[in-house]
Amino acid sequence: MRKLLLILLCLGYTPMVLFSQNIGGNVRASLVFQRWDIGNINDPISEGTMPVEVNYPVMENMHLQVNHFPAMAQFGDANMAGLSDTWIRGAYSFDDDRAMFSIGLGLPTGKTMLDSTQLIIARMLSQHAFKFHLPVYGQGLTLSAGIMYAYPVSENITVGAGLNYVFRNKYKYSTLMTTDYNPGDQIGCNVGGDFQIMDNFRGNVDFVFNYYTTDKLGGQQMFTSGPRFLTKIGLQYLMENVTYWLTAFYQTKAKNEIYSILNDKMEPEPKNSNITLRELHLGARITLSKTLAISILGEVRSYVENEFRHDWVDLAGGGAIGEMLISDQLSLFTGFKLFFGDGYFYHPDQSKRNPSFQGFEFQLGSQWNF
Repeated sequence: MRKLLLILLCLGYTPMVLFSQNIGGNVRASLVFQRWDIGNINDPISEGTMPVEVNYPVMENMHLQVNHFPAMAQFGDANMAGLSDTWIRGAYSFDDDRAMFSIGLGLPTGKTMLDSTQLIIARMLSQHAFKFHLPVYGQGLTLSAGIMYAYPVSENITVGAGLNYVFRNKYKYSTLMTTDYNPGDQIGCNVGGDFQIMDNFRGNVDFVFNYYTTDKLGGQQMFTSGPRFLTKIGLQYLMENVTYWLTAFYQTKAKNEIYSILNDKMEPEPKNSNITLRELHLGARITLSKTLAISILGEVRSYVENEFRHDWVDLAGGGAIGEMLISDQLSLFTGFKLFFGDGYFYHPDQSKRNPSFQGFEFQLGSQWNF
């Protein structure tokens, strides 16, 4: 089971933190509201999402997951509402849970064909530092597949490696477009390890590399995202009624390539426009009784400016999540987060390009097991 858990974590599956854990399926639904105030802009940017997730164990070694995110966003007098793409993911483990094959289908149910006002909202939602739950509503048909293998080196050490591929079909993201936009595909590999340092203390590390093919507009090559390198390190310490954790992320990207009209070919951008992401997440989950628990959360986001000296961010914040077990089938949860900091945000007046940021997030939801 530990080998399978490592595989799931490396492929991006997040285990539930609610009380009600069983071998059956579950439905998780919630309401999430996020708002950010930016010092050099009068109007806040906010978004409300209603994530719905269904997990169903088709067989003992086969798992199915469905995700959907209806949402509504507002920026000043402009607003945008719609559905997200619908994701159906499956995972099949074999070889005594040492290996897993996963496949995903992103159905194009999300909102595309945005008008000029909605494009502005979409750009605000896609800001890395704000981490809106639904930064992009629709991206056209998407297919993904991956395979992962974990090997127990010893009783205390398990290592794993995997490969994945993501295909993205062409679509029109704006009403202003007359030709299709064809986003590039993604090829990735990762290597990870899980270490039992002591009986109640464990750690894990994950290294990820992603390569992207070229985006095309109407068949013409336009843009190639630079390769991405991600390192994630995690620690977890267990006590009788408290679980402590700490996770650190570091991500960097190489230069993008852009089509040069002058030379009629793809060329590296003169300076790297990608930022370096650094994040630290820490917290403690305290079991108060058989039916109550609370998690105290802390988070730091420190993003290094790109070579154009743009887009740096320094944010810190935290919050709490409360969980209540109503019955063996039903759990409720609610929580909030607050963030404060500053960073780069474009403004015509250069003296106002490094404003303060304030963020707020609230969630309320339930999980039903069946």
